[in-house]
Amino acid sequence: MGVGVLNVRKKLIIINHHVFITNKNEMKRSEFKQLVRRELIKEAKGTSYESKLAEIEKQGKMVTLEAKIDALSEMIETKNNRLSLVNEDENLADLVDKKKIKEMQKEIKLLEKAKTKMEKVFEKIAEKIEERAKNPLKEMGMATPHPDFNRLFGGVLPGHLYAWVSRPKHGKSTILADLARKMSAIHKCPALILDTEMAIEDLRYKMAAAITGIPLWHLITGNWKHNKEYFDLYEQKKGLLNEAKDLVSHLEVPGKPIEQICSIVRRWYLSEVGRGNKCIVVYDYIKLTGESGWNKQEYQLIGEKVDALKQLSTELNIPILTSCQLNRQAESGTDDGSAIAQSDRLTWLVSFVGIFRRKRTEEIEAEGEQFGTHKLIPVASRLQGRDAAGHQDLVRIPTGNPNRPYRYETNFINYDVSNFNVTERGTLADVQEARNLNVNFDRPVEEERAIVDEELLG
Repeated sequence: MGVGVLNVRKKLIIINHHVFITNKNEMKRSEFKQLVRRELIKEAKGTSYESKLAEIEKQGKMVTLEAKIDALSEMIETKNNRLSLVNEDENLADLVDKKKIKEMQKEIKLLEKAKTKMEKVFEKIAEKIEERAKNPLKEMGMATPHPDFNRLFGGVLPGHLYAWVSRPKHGKSTILADLARKMSAIHKCPALILDTEMAIEDLRYKMAAAITGIPLWHLITGNWKHNKEYFDLYEQKKGLLNEAKDLVSHLEVPGKPIEQICSIVRRWYLSEVGRGNKCIVVYDYIKLTGESGWNKQEYQLIGEKVDALKQLSTELNIPILTSCQLNRQAESGTDDGSAIAQSDRLTWLVSFVGIFRRKRTEEIEAEGEQFGTHKLIPVASRLQGRDAAGHQDLVRIPTGNPNRPYRYETNFINYDVSNFNVTERGTLADVQEARNLNVNFDRPVEEERAIVDEELLG
């Protein structure tokens, strides 16, 4: 195909190859031809049929990927809707073969995994970040009644599993019930407590004691009415009892395997909460309750139970709070993941796991009574709050030893548990700050404030 010199010269200027020719007479004709040839070769290489086909193929892959993701989303929604119909209707659930339900649940999990693998990580992330900035949230997840927990761990996020672990009778059930009650009031949303041990009457009186401030014995026996202080307290707090009555539900589930637990939660969520609405679910606590498996060890069955709870929280996009026992290592002072009983899967799958235990006598003496009766020691956390320190949240403690002037301890949160009511009392960092300032909590506030001001200002 012939190419006119004038047209080529115009094209050389227009395509901006950084070659500008205003007068062809300024160049020899042979030089000009060579220049034209070079530029045409460059252009031909840049628009070869191979590159065009590659671009088309790339675009085709993107369209195919998006179509597959849409198809998977549609299939997942269809199967979830069918499963919801079965779970909502107890009569229908009895008629449908349990094996078929399990197969459908398995299919949904496989489809979810396939969809997750296909999703593009950075698709629309910039738009999401900018859109969120228009309406910032106060907290990453649902705020708890405990400010230090919120700022360090971001509250409690839907779709995540949280675990509080301790030895028996250290307060696991107390803090879980406290969180369920207070978070349901904060967020005006329903809460469900699934209890493997505690009867409803026991929980009722304990929650009433926490709300009113009246000791448990006086409530159970009815003697509160003959004590003026407690009578006045009851009259003041009675309204709070009425406000809470429609928010927290309780179900005794001793001996029920995890499949039945998940079915109960799904039915409650769809009938009492509604898809997409906030709620809190507490499962107290993780142990074998009817689960069995051919040739499986206890730790394997417990691991499968943890996995089922995690999958349930993801499926319904709700937070699930649970608890687990610590083994006897904890009694000798072991405050790390090695003391968690039964299965490593707890630390693998949960978004937060912390040791919640009573303080030892020497710890109360060293830290001060004002910093409470219990401590929450983080073992593992997948999420970080506003003031999170990262992988290591350490506090420097002076030792008084010139050879080793400081030691480092993992930061923890202090709690005071009184009459089944749980309140935060600062962190280890706050304890150390009080030590540095030489705070004496037995002195009058004004006197102590003057001493602190003198130390700070000189």
